[in-house]
Amino acid sequence: MESGWIVRVVDLQGFGGANRSEGFLKIRDAEIEGEVLSAQFTKDVVERLSDSLQGSDAVLDLAFSDDEAVKAGLACGGVAQLAVFREDSFPDSYFDLVSKREPFVTVTVSSPGAAPGIYVLSQELKLPANLPSKVTNGAEELLRSMRRGMQTISEAETTYYLSFVAPPTHLVVLGGGELAASLCELSSYLGWSADIVVEGESQSNSLKDGGIVLGPLDALVVLSHNHDFTTSFIAETLLSSPKTYVGSLGSRHTQSERRRRLLELGCSDDLVNGIYGPIGIDAAAQSVEETALVICSEIQVHKSGRPLRHLRDSAGPINA
Repeated sequence: MESGWIVRVVDLQGFGGANRSEGFLKIRDAEIEGEVLSAQFTKDVVERLSDSLQGSDAVLDLAFSDDEAVKAGLACGGVAQLAVFREDSFPDSYFDLVSKREPFVTVTVSSPGAAPGIYVLSQELKLPANLPSKVTNGAEELLRSMRRGMQTISEAETTYYLSFVAPPTHLVVLGGGELAASLCELSSYLGWSADIVVEGESQSNSLKDGGIVLGPLDALVVLSHNHDFTTSFIAETLLSSPKTYVGSLGSRHTQSERRRRLLELGCSDDLVNGIYGPIGIDAAAQSVEETALVICSEIQVHKSGRPLRHLRDSAGPINA
């Protein structure tokens, strides 16, 4: 395979049990950076691409049987649609936004007989005016909802693949102890990053002073009951990033006192009402590990923008 290729997943059918977060590979001089669905699956994809690429950008369909998928660590087979670009034809804005941890949407355009194109939509970057309105509207809605996922729109003979791209969730825990440690351990397992801010160890009452900037897909979990320690961190997060998950441990009396202090710091009723407190979904958690699980589950539900429900009660795609 030639050096300098970017491979992105633009659509998936099937592949139960796969890591469906954005699949991205950079292949240069036989070195591979990134992953698609699983480590073994990535190796299989690269092997197939070696036979498929003829030196030009393309959108390719790769089908895997159930047996092939199981050998790659997945539950079942499916079809992966991959957009393959030469590195020098891939937009620099993609990597700029990734480095800044800013969410964005890509639109990959595939037409018969033509090399695919790719465009980027962010809070500052706009899409070309000549794209169909339903493509632009769909991309804008993906960005507005801050919901990870992919969408395919076909018009005439052209297919548009929309993908929401965002950094992994960053969790900040205010307060230490076993629950904080369990939250960090579970976060690592989920592919999130985590920081613990402990009273007496922090030199500032601002997360930004420590280089931490939380976005709409990140989370602030408050374990400490010391309002003098926690209130400024919470207010900073609510005011600078209203969509960030904020959850707090403590009795209803503790929540009431926290509310009073936040209102005094200029947080609106709507912002304070958005705090998850007492924290966690109602799943009868008893152990520290179970409590960490129900907290992280609530964070995931909040990020999805959907009400808590069972998949068996939904009618849409399972992994959408």
